[in-house]
Amino acid sequence: MWTSRMYMVASPELCSALQRAPSTLSLDPVISEITSRMVDLNPRTASILRDPSGGQDGGVSLYKQSHSILTPQTLTDGSDIQLGYLGQLVNDVKDGSEVELFRFVRKKICDASNRTFFGPKNPFEKYPDLLDSFWDWESGIIPIMVGFFPRITARKAYQGLMTCAKAFAEYIEVEGYREAHYFLQNRNSLHLQHGITDTIERGKLDVSMGLAINVNASITTFWLLSNVFSRPELLSRLRYEIRKNALLGPGLLSFECLRQSCPFLNSVYRETLRLYAPMGSPRWVAADTMLADTYLVRKGTLVQTASNALHQNRELWGPDVESFKPNRFLYSINGSKTNPDGSVPEDKAHALHPATFRSFGGGKHMCPGRHFAQCEIISLSAVLLLAFDMEAIDGTDWNPPPDTKRTPISVMRPLKELKVRLQRRKEFENIKWKLEL
Repeated sequence: MWTSRMYMVASPELCSALQRAPSTLSLDPVISEITSRMVDLNPRTASILRDPSGGQDGGVSLYKQSHSILTPQTLTDGSDIQLGYLGQLVNDVKDGSEVELFRFVRKKICDASNRTFFGPKNPFEKYPDLLDSFWDWESGIIPIMVGFFPRITARKAYQGLMTCAKAFAEYIEVEGYREAHYFLQNRNSLHLQHGITDTIERGKLDVSMGLAINVNASITTFWLLSNVFSRPELLSRLRYEIRKNALLGPGLLSFECLRQSCPFLNSVYRETLRLYAPMGSPRWVAADTMLADTYLVRKGTLVQTASNALHQNRELWGPDVESFKPNRFLYSINGSKTNPDGSVPEDKAHALHPATFRSFGGGKHMCPGRHFAQCEIISLSAVLLLAFDMEAIDGTDWNPPPDTKRTPISVMRPLKELKVRLQRRKEFENIKWKLEL
């Protein structure tokens, strides 16, 4: 690639080998570089973010310090708050509402996520139209990252970024962090400790945080709902499973029961990710490294797992690899290779290599928010499946084509609108829903 080189890894065995070499194949420099570019940090802030020593001899980078405060307990606390907000938002849906499903789900999850992490004074709460600016930026991240006069070449996306950055700068100036989740309070303190004092620059970093908490969960939920509501038999089976195993009382849904006792729902969730979330896992090669005693990757290059190639490999998954197969992950969390007739075998011999499924990365650098994402996605999906009937309206179709040509920074978005009517089911029409861990 121009003056540099990138190695693409497209086999599960090599992915495992890559994961076993974390000392020389690092994600940290890649994340620092990507973050600096996608929110157009100024040179000073970018240098702070890229500094592997955190400005001290033998120190730790800002990225590593930020990652270290994102503990399992932090995310568990966040999930509990998030579920409370999602339950309230579902209860606010008016019977017979006609919505564009992607925007509807996106709004619900973004509202809950921003309240959970940035608190009641978050900019999206104060400026409802700001969410449109955020998604303008998200749509144009790649042109901004290229760095070739983004104010001109990615004008709409750049304007969206700066509108959000200014709103977050205002949030910082009025000390909105005082009511934010303690993870964000600690993250803000780290920025100050490392000398990032400019409120616009800090605002940009908060926008980048919004990418983590708002984007992938909302798009994944849309695809899950679209694929389920378009298949009546699947919808019926999931409703039965959820009601039997996770509905603890009138309107009370338990995430732990959904996770532990609803294997079919979890299989649908992972199959949705396989089809629509071919997330890449880039690594910076810090020293010449031999992978699997066979392949030498050179210092100063990038190694990238070709997740989409893995997720669409017929030899691995079977002849129906391009199809939505709701029970593909029913007998193994790693997925199973289907038979020639499309059936999913129960025996372990057909279970796939653990590194075949790549939506959350792998090894040391698996996404730290994967459990939080699972919690919000399957909890919101479960309550909507139980509480509502959905009908596609205005000539739109279920399962619109995904944007497969866009570089997969996030889950693939739908290319067309899907308008639906939400009708409360009679047995639950007077129920107030509550979601809990």
